[in-house]
Amino acid sequence: MGMFDYVENVLYCPFCGTKQPPNSFQTKSFVCMMAGIDLHTLKKDESMNCYSSCCNPKCDMWIELVIEGKNDM
Repeated sequence: MGMFDYVENVLYCPFCGTKQPPNSFQTKSFVCMMAGIDLHTLKKDESMNCYSSCCNPKCDMWIELVIEGKNDM
């Protein structure tokens, strides 16, 4: 069984603009222990790859995002 972490934040589909539910994106960029990751806690030098399929049945596109940290923690 593959392990991953969940992205706790609400994100939007870049193809159709549909709001995606929280915890619908997964990432393997961190501990991969089924933990919740909050994007606001990413440090300036961290990045995260996350992925999901769009929840809009008319779109249903596969979404892959790279999110760069902005905080100076």
